[in-house]
Amino acid sequence: MQAQLARDGSARVTEVIDYDFGTDFRHGIYRDVPGLDAEDAKDAEVTVTMDGKPVFHEVVPYGGSGGETRIRIGDPDRTVCGSHRYRVVYRLPTSRQAESSPGTPSAPAGTSHSTT
Repeated sequence: MQAQLARDGSARVTEVIDYDFGTDFRHGIYRDVPGLDAEDAKDAEVTVTMDGKPVFHEVVPYGGSGGETRIRIGDPDRTVCGSHRYRVVYRLPTSRQAESSPGTPSAPAGTSHSTT
């Protein structure tokens, strides 16, 4: 994970996630971003690639009172298997920067994401 701080206090976060689905056919992965609520998510400027190519993703509210945001990554009409590299880039606004750290894992132990 890499974060670049802007003068306004926001942070541009880049995460690189390598995942091997093995022989399982899955639609993709997801990332939960604590501290990035639905209001801030509109301005998060999320971009995602899989193996260097843009991939379908959507930003949706997730969680209870924490107001977390989930980034769903992958085509709901297509499955993948084998090893893939995902690059997820998003912006954390000033108001949330000091309150939380980017991208808390939401997956089985030893990974930084979950599959869909």
